[in-house]
Amino acid sequence: MNAPRVLVVGGGVTGTSVAIALSRQGLSVRLAEREPEFRPLGSGITLAGPALRGLDRLGVLERSLEVGAAIEKIATTDIAGNVLRSISLPPMTGVNGPGMLGMMRPALQDILAAEAEAAGVDIAFGTEIVAAEPDGDGAIVTTGDDVRERFDLVVLADGWRSRTRDVLFGRVEPAFRRQAVFRAVVPKARDITTGFLFHGHEHVHSGLTPTGPETAYMFCLVAVDTKERPPRARLPQLMREHLRDFGGLAAQMRDAIGGPDTVDYRPLESFIVRAPWCRGRVAVAGDAAHLTTPHLAAGGAMCLEDALVLAEELGRGDTIDEGLRRYSERRFERSRYVVEASVFLSDGQMRPDNDPEAHNARYAEAVGFLAQEY
Repeated sequence: MNAPRVLVVGGGVTGTSVAIALSRQGLSVRLAEREPEFRPLGSGITLAGPALRGLDRLGVLERSLEVGAAIEKIATTDIAGNVLRSISLPPMTGVNGPGMLGMMRPALQDILAAEAEAAGVDIAFGTEIVAAEPDGDGAIVTTGDDVRERFDLVVLADGWRSRTRDVLFGRVEPAFRRQAVFRAVVPKARDITTGFLFHGHEHVHSGLTPTGPETAYMFCLVAVDTKERPPRARLPQLMREHLRDFGGLAAQMRDAIGGPDTVDYRPLESFIVRAPWCRGRVAVAGDAAHLTTPHLAAGGAMCLEDALVLAEELGRGDTIDEGLRRYSERRFERSRYVVEASVFLSDGQMRPDNDPEAHNARYAEAVGFLAQEY
């Protein structure tokens, strides 16, 4: 009997991870990416313990550690740059690695792409999927070239703007959080294995994550009134202006911000697709199913967990439909919690009456929740 044929739509972290995990279950997997090559968006990425657990179970943690920067502590400074506290980051239980890892997104994508090829995934670049229609015990997809093909399962992992998802699951309207994030790739000041949070400004919340032997990325969360993106050419100047009151390492990194091609800007939005996360034999995963703010550094973890849980449930030996049902049941409530906890932290940063104790308590609760098995 031929292996069930699966089409995974989207070649980002989620889609590539789904393709790897399903291929290892013996499924025949094609990965459709509309770009002519993998083009990861963004700059650096912070991978906390749950994400490292996901990379470990996917079999790529060791290679990720080789190219990323292990983070052993998180230090908090005041606005002048004085260190207020330093917290050690214990490794995730069962994971042979640090408590946190910083790395460049292209490096992570390269590792996942190589693993997908090694797993036998058929990667179809330059393939845009414009429709996916459930069809009994399968689904029919239509490409931008008007080619129709039938698969036993289609997984939409094409990001939060997925139009194909909107057709099947209802239009998703992300909630704008009135906050945005700048991320700048900067030269690493010294051989540090510490992440930094720079505090002391009412509506500007910044930090630094090492990403490799010579690089780091600096982030800067700011209050905004619109989702409109500033012109790319102005991003370095705007980011420096938001950081003008900071001293110490924050000032040093601020002054190291380079040209427009080194700075990424994104307004923060959030949503979660209502359960169930399947319509017939079409399922959603990753940012196509849930979009969160970066306050828990959990976006990557959620994407990796989606991939692993989907593969696990489909590999139990029951029907594809039963596997999809269990996948949705296992993932929805956990993802909803992460989205809501992240939004709580984001909204709190924007309120002048924000209660630091409540903020810290919710953060600690969420970290404990994420450490639990899924």
